[in-house]
Amino acid sequence: FKKLVLSRPILEADLVVNLPKLKTNTLSLLTLGIKNMFGMVAGASKSKVHNSAPRVEEFGEALSDIFRIRPPELTIIDGVMGMDGNGPTFGRVRPFGCLVASENAAAADLLVASLAGIDPKLCHHLRITGERGLGPKTLDELEIVGSFKPIPRFRLPSTLARQGLLGFFVNTYVYRGILKSKLVLQREKCNGDRLCVESCPSGAMSWNHDHPEIDYSRCIRCMCCFELCPEGAWKVAGLLRTFIGKQV
Repeated sequence: FKKLVLSRPILEADLVVNLPKLKTNTLSLLTLGIKNMFGMVAGASKSKVHNSAPRVEEFGEALSDIFRIRPPELTIIDGVMGMDGNGPTFGRVRPFGCLVASENAAAADLLVASLAGIDPKLCHHLRITGERGLGPKTLDELEIVGSFKPIPRFRLPSTLARQGLLGFFVNTYVYRGILKSKLVLQREKCNGDRLCVESCPSGAMSWNHDHPEIDYSRCIRCMCCFELCPEGAWKVAGLLRTFIGKQV
């Protein structure tokens, strides 16, 4: 990014304590320590990031870039109660019973991802951060103090084909054409609040009389409309991509 507006108090702080919740995200897979630092991007600049990095792996690079600007001194991931499934809007709130703290956010993220049964390679921003030397790549590099139990039956977002090596391949390399996810409005669920139109970072959404419409040539598949709609009026479609996401 040539220009990005960041929060001055965070940049100038002597000490930053990062307090993320353990939850899933339809775009980044997990919202933990690294992703939580995306919050230091001010206001409308978040839309610029989404617009400049529309693909999942590109967004992962962007999250790692932002994290590198001002890594926190302490990260405490609250997984006492958390969320899995289609977070953050339509996820399943449930007790996980874990609390993880580290001076390195990537280390904390790596442990929590492992507890959830997720291969860190499937979490792009975590993998990229490790490759850049900003955190560990494997659990073998961690000094774990305390005892942690694996999280049973952790559900991943169903909107992205991420589960397993096939899902990783589809999500990373086969992202165009008929395998690309498409957002479809369920008009009977729309309450007309226009939140999706006002929140669309690429300007792909417009209001047509009594319902929103998407210009798919401008849509960057950031899933903001899907995540923000309080009525769950948007669903994700997309032929083989959706099929593979359900089957893997």
